[in-house]
Amino acid sequence: MKRDVIVNALSGDGKNAYQLAEYYYRLDQADEAFYWAARSAKAREPRAYLLLAEMYRFGIGTPMNISKAHKWYKKAIRVGSRDAIDYLADDLMLGYGVRKNPAKALRLYRRSARMGSGYAEYKLGICLTVGLGVKKNKEFARVHLSIACSRGVEQARWQLDCLHLA
Repeated sequence: MKRDVIVNALSGDGKNAYQLAEYYYRLDQADEAFYWAARSAKAREPRAYLLLAEMYRFGIGTPMNISKAHKWYKKAIRVGSRDAIDYLADDLMLGYGVRKNPAKALRLYRRSARMGSGYAEYKLGICLTVGLGVKKNKEFARVHLSIACSRGVEQARWQLDCLHLA
């Protein structure tokens, strides 16, 4: 790692602190990665919000804390993170660390799908297929699953094939 990146990160540069967080994360040095991710987030580097959320969610470099993970997912969502929207929607759909709320999860999946998420299109297709949080509608399910397929979501192809057989 270049010396100037470390010096800048120590001086409060969020982008350099994020680079260090990613660097240590890839090296499986979780404590160092968490330290730099927290510094980066404190300096308001948006990419650090999602990284911190995942670290809290899975207990990487810090004790697992789903409540803090959700706090950071929400911050990441405010700066436009599609992945954070998908993760929080999944948790709301399943009731993981929050009260189960399929209606809110569906709103988040729709928002993420509008941002181009193939994963969110897939989840919308699944919900419409089985009637999870929404009335069953196989035609709309096919539309969402087809979009997910076009965005490279392999599981959507299988689900779409199952719908065509039904």
